[in-house]
Amino acid sequence: MSLALIHDRQHIKTFWENWIHVHDQHATGEEQRRNASALHKLRGEWLTRLEKRNTHLKDLKDLNDLKDLKELKDLKEPLVHQIKL
Repeated sequence: MSLALIHDRQHIKTFWENWIHVHDQHATGEEQRRNASALHKLRGEWLTRLEKRNTHLKDLKDLNDLKDLKELKDLKEPLVHQIKL
């Protein structure tokens, strides 16, 4: 092999080794940045808030449904008394 080919191969090998090293550093830095981000924690907090809100709204709807049934029952009773009289 000629000295020029050996030099070219070494240059290409060094180029790609450096490129891989830089890419790995960027990937590691990005992973550390994502792990340090508060976004994951905030998502969990918002999910908890939404679950509590949905539970509260469901309970409120159930309570309103019970009130409506009671009011309907209260309306029917006077009508029954009027019919019997």
